[in-house]
Amino acid sequence: MEHALLFFAFPVFVLSMFCMIVYVVYDFYAITYDSNDSLSLDCCSILLPHIIQWTKQFGKNFSFALGKTQFLYIGDGELVREMSLCKSFELGKPSYLHKERGPLLGKGILTTSKEAWVHQRKTIAPIFYVDKVKNMLSIVLESGNALTKSWEKLVEAEGGIADIRVDDYVKTFTSSIFSNVMFGRYEAAEKVLFSKCRDLMEVSGSPTVVDGHPFSRFYPTKIHRQQWTLVKEIYWIIQDIEMKFDNDNCKELCTVAMEVPGTTAIWGLMLLALHPDWQARARAEVLEICGDEILDAEKLGKMKVLKMIIQEILRLYSGAGFTAREALADVQIGKKVCVPKGVNIWIWPAALHRETLSSGVQML
Repeated sequence: MEHALLFFAFPVFVLSMFCMIVYVVYDFYAITYDSNDSLSLDCCSILLPHIIQWTKQFGKNFSFALGKTQFLYIGDGELVREMSLCKSFELGKPSYLHKERGPLLGKGILTTSKEAWVHQRKTIAPIFYVDKVKNMLSIVLESGNALTKSWEKLVEAEGGIADIRVDDYVKTFTSSIFSNVMFGRYEAAEKVLFSKCRDLMEVSGSPTVVDGHPFSRFYPTKIHRQQWTLVKEIYWIIQDIEMKFDNDNCKELCTVAMEVPGTTAIWGLMLLALHPDWQARARAEVLEICGDEILDAEKLGKMKVLKMIIQEILRLYSGAGFTAREALADVQIGKKVCVPKGVNIWIWPAALHRETLSSGVQML
């Protein structure tokens, strides 16, 4: 009888946290949809209302469990700074990233730790040195001109006013830049590669009823079969292009290059649409500095208003959703916090940036 009680108590204990999350999310959306606000910039409360609720209830730093995985959420700026100063290799990438998102991330630079991470970083980093990035400006201008011309044609075809869904256009724009930088071209094979990476990302983000169960990533569900098929197709495309990186890093970089800057640019367009006065200031500055000349790295460095706008967009909508680490051994952060081995650490940049304005005031 005692063993039976333990057997039934364990799943109740494991699922209680998920039930609490569902309750908080349902309660938040019930209140949100009853309001008359047509647009809210508070993406933190919309995406993860339970994190905001727990911060108010338990403080800036708290721990919780999802199944058998332990998490430490850090929302205190001073502790985040202490963590950024920790250079120990024992603070590595979470193992659940590879286990749960293996088809998408593989064993690339985003999921590896210690010596494997150092080796991959040394391979990739030279491509993104400042001098080389400056030389990529012509590629950015070429892709940007193609984007604006496609929009101009749509506006002309609609008689001067047109509704344009910018999502796909902007992500194609960022994909073309990355493809030209890495492959030297953006043709049929590269377009198929980015399309497959986008499909894989969407499939990997789809929840299933077996998520979180032991060995669930091996279950031949419909979504998992789609993932396995897409991974094979992506690998064959990369081999045909003869990429100099390994497949996992190429797949990661293609996904990140398409999604992260594209999403940030879309949010930037939305914020500028909400604030025409900042549009006018940025446009006037560009005309003053560039005139009829072509933009180059020197002129770009002189644009102070544009720099402020970009920094504000990145503050409100940073590229990474969470900064996640796992303690591969007992790790000391600062003088007061010791993280036991196996505990995962979550830092949410968007929530941190909204909590304090010590580094500047909100402009947009």
